[in-house]
Amino acid sequence: MIRKQKIKRASKIKNPTANNNKFKNIVTAMLASGNTKIAAEGLVVKTANQKLEDSITAKTKADDVATAATVTMHTQNDDAVDAINEAATVVEKELPGDVAAWLDLGFDVTSGEVHDATLPEAVQNGKVVQFMIPGKGKLTFDALPNANVYRLYETSGDPSVMANFAPANPDIIDKAETLVTPKKLGVKTWWIVIGHNSAGDGAPSQPFGTIIN
Repeated sequence: MIRKQKIKRASKIKNPTANNNKFKNIVTAMLASGNTKIAAEGLVVKTANQKLEDSITAKTKADDVATAATVTMHTQNDDAVDAINEAATVVEKELPGDVAAWLDLGFDVTSGEVHDATLPEAVQNGKVVQFMIPGKGKLTFDALPNANVYRLYETSGDPSVMANFAPANPDIIDKAETLVTPKKLGVKTWWIVIGHNSAGDGAPSQPFGTIIN
């Protein structure tokens, strides 16, 4: 059984300089693609990525304001990631199923193979800590070998009651780490993670939480 391939979406966790360099190559290819909509979207990414590059330069030079520059850099990285992910959506619509063309543009793509039809086991070692950007936490856990994506749920209520959990922000990720934005700040928030593959959802992790300000 073959799963329909898609362009891998960029990660806001990834190093901003690595994102900036990757996006430059994709922008160049998009502008030269010959497709009007793809080229137009390439200009949007180019603008966002130039702001990211400027903020990286500012961080490097401004040691005396390093903390403020780092926050700005991560904000611009988020914006650049949003722009490249929106561009990926446009490319998929303009070049449906054309994996070779996606790769030529510089995008990474998901695997065309599926996992065995066995539910993922429960996620282990979930943890979330305050991130340097106010209002965000860095959530990590041990990756599962047979999960395609992970579903995230949160609650600020009793974590022993599954009905209290609602989709988190973000609610679906494809890596074992992400930045989360809890619905309520300054109170203890609990998260659970559930691995998912072609067979369905696995067992939920044990709840884990902290206070994000």
